[in-house]
Amino acid sequence: MHLPVLPEVPSIGIDDRSSVVIEPLGALLEQRSDQHDAQLLGDRPEPVGRGARNRLGEFEEVVVFPLAEVEPAEELLKADELGALGCGLPDPGDGALQVAGWVAANRLLDQTDPDDARSSHKVTKIVSSSRSRPEGAIRRLTVLLLLLGSTAGTLSAQRLDWRTRAVFYADNTEFFTSYRVGETILGGQLSTWLEAAPGPRTRLHIGIFADRRWGSEAFADSVKPILSFHYTTLHSNAVLGVLETVRRHGLLDPVMVSTRELTTPVEYGLQYIESRGIFRGEVWVDWQRLNTPTQREAFELGLTARVDATDWLRVDGQHLWSHHGGQLYSADVAVSNNHVTGLGVTAHRKLPHVGESSLAVWQFFSSGHLDPAYPKDRPDHGYGTYLRAGVTPLRNTELFALHWIGTDYSADAGDNNYNSTGHNRVFYQSHRTYTELGILHRTPVEAGITLDAEARWHRIDHEDSIAFFGTPWEFSYRLIVRVPLDIMVRSH
Repeated sequence: MHLPVLPEVPSIGIDDRSSVVIEPLGALLEQRSDQHDAQLLGDRPEPVGRGARNRLGEFEEVVVFPLAEVEPAEELLKADELGALGCGLPDPGDGALQVAGWVAANRLLDQTDPDDARSSHKVTKIVSSSRSRPEGAIRRLTVLLLLLGSTAGTLSAQRLDWRTRAVFYADNTEFFTSYRVGETILGGQLSTWLEAAPGPRTRLHIGIFADRRWGSEAFADSVKPILSFHYTTLHSNAVLGVLETVRRHGLLDPVMVSTRELTTPVEYGLQYIESRGIFRGEVWVDWQRLNTPTQREAFELGLTARVDATDWLRVDGQHLWSHHGGQLYSADVAVSNNHVTGLGVTAHRKLPHVGESSLAVWQFFSSGHLDPAYPKDRPDHGYGTYLRAGVTPLRNTELFALHWIGTDYSADAGDNNYNSTGHNRVFYQSHRTYTELGILHRTPVEAGITLDAEARWHRIDHEDSIAFFGTPWEFSYRLIVRVPLDIMVRSH
């Protein structure tokens, strides 16, 4: 019956009445025949002739509640319906982390007719009256993590780690022009997952992500599962599932707005990263929306490449294709695409008095628009030149300046301060200029904790602004604290 017992608890007799459990989150038997496998010490031997015969049964509902507060509205098991109790692990000393949880089943079916039993009962499920609420999703996914952790002792020659990443952020933009609306984003994000390494080149991530905006009435404003498979070699990393999105894949603001790092940190799809010698490249597909009768599918396909030509010169390329389409359903919306390509060179060197210094020159090109109602009398192609210079007079602190000159440029995923179309598509300015001055401080705090602090001043075309003490400049700032926590559950 696959019933684990705690070593310190004496064995007890269990009358299973020849029944077997079908798929109860880990029970492994589904056959009617007698089994004669090796048993743990303390297990009761199998009586002769106790075959399954015709008494087949399944769990209808399972309630799991380790480390979780049980709400009154939840459906709990009745005492007189208790069919089986399990606790502990078959080999609890085999892992560094022991997770003990009680699993109660409301009944084991004992119908005489196996067909009736199978047709009248559902598969295993977790019972909760708050499935539509984020806290309900968090509870269920947390239970899944604990159950997975409790199987650490049964894993054979596999490393298991519990990884957690907490991010606390404050991003404020004071914009009062026609291109971008000011916004304040304050909150915290938590990502926690189990990382299993079946072999030296493969990793499996299973966990949960939650985002909480300060001031929101919701328990969590966004809850998403973490599920990914990684295949790594000395020079490459292939990902299927949740992508690695460090600093927006390295995309610059004219291609992808910087707030995407906070608003959509979790992306799902395919990814391949190659790092070999002087070359580093990445290609990915971020699948954002399914094609249904009411909506077009949506995805982004990105590509970045970098070559360190010399010890002071770097050549870069970036491309982002944003697509709304799909062949199954038109949803009465036309297919739309937006392509953005950038090519650039960066010279960098440590200079006296100003420290690490850099000068970058990029040329960007755009085509198409995602908005199916975009005015057809406007140009479909655009371009722009991006210049950025930076010095580091103090440790971990960079002073930078950038300037943009664009014509009919349009990047749907980019910072709208670079685009010709305003946040309201009625507004349009063909020739654009944009200047930004800033100070960026990135420093380690302790124990892997890092702090990013950034202040920026923006000059958008020649428009006036009321954001910064009556000057034509607008202002924004950002604070991000990243806290990692890793626990080794099981070594090789």
